[in-house]
Amino acid sequence: MIYQKTCLPSPALRPFVAHYNFVSSDEAASELQLPPILFSGLAFLLEGSLDITSSNGSRYPDIKDWVSPVTTNPVKLSWSGQSSMISIQFWPGKFYEFFGWPQHLFLDDTVLLHETELEKEFTELFDQLHEAPDVKSRCDLLDTFLLQNYPEKKLYRHAISGPVEKILKGQGQISLEGLMEESRYSERHFRRLFRESVGMNPYTFLRIIRFYKAFAIIKKGNFESLTDISYKAGYFDQSHFIRDYKDFWNILPGEVLDSKNQLALQLLEHTPGVGKIN
Repeated sequence: MIYQKTCLPSPALRPFVAHYNFVSSDEAASELQLPPILFSGLAFLLEGSLDITSSNGSRYPDIKDWVSPVTTNPVKLSWSGQSSMISIQFWPGKFYEFFGWPQHLFLDDTVLLHETELEKEFTELFDQLHEAPDVKSRCDLLDTFLLQNYPEKKLYRHAISGPVEKILKGQGQISLEGLMEESRYSERHFRRLFRESVGMNPYTFLRIIRFYKAFAIIKKGNFESLTDISYKAGYFDQSHFIRDYKDFWNILPGEVLDSKNQLALQLLEHTPGVGKIN
């Protein structure tokens, strides 16, 4: 059985941090595959054993603390024994604004926190989280960590924030050419800024947003056929719709609600950016 609880961050952090997410499992062993994730964050395993296999084939056995990256391909998670973890989940594009770490450096890969420039700070935080008695105490620790370590940091609004928000608001049905013209940047510079802030090129980001629009339609059961879903989600045709599900999740649209994907559906319910798509 999976237990999941989210906490809102301090008001000062909410423009950047969507929420803190605590997940625990009492299953003896389990494995799941997640579709692309639009946000970056920090994750800490508090109990149990977790293995992550990135889409590039890299495997991280028994991982404890890491930067959870934006992804453009499926990622496999497997764990054994009673497990629990807590993560800081940033809004799409906001991780870079907060930490100043270009997101394309983390794309489709996993970076261990003890290999970053903040190794000491993250190690201390991990120990505190491990000793905390409950979820609320852990959320308070994350709040304190972010506020104390970055009180004077110049948190700025990245030049690409506006276009990212418009893509989310338009749920993938928006013209990239129009956004580039509005930004007054050259196409090359716009793409560079987008990769720096979001981690991927704008076309891929748009495809993933459209993928999740179709995902929301399937979950609600608000459709009559696959053609109906592809039309409502803004796909050119049904073949493009099916191709995206094969590319992004290695499944067909008709398999989304299968029992084998129920855990993934539960975890995706609280994914920043996805919750705004309906």
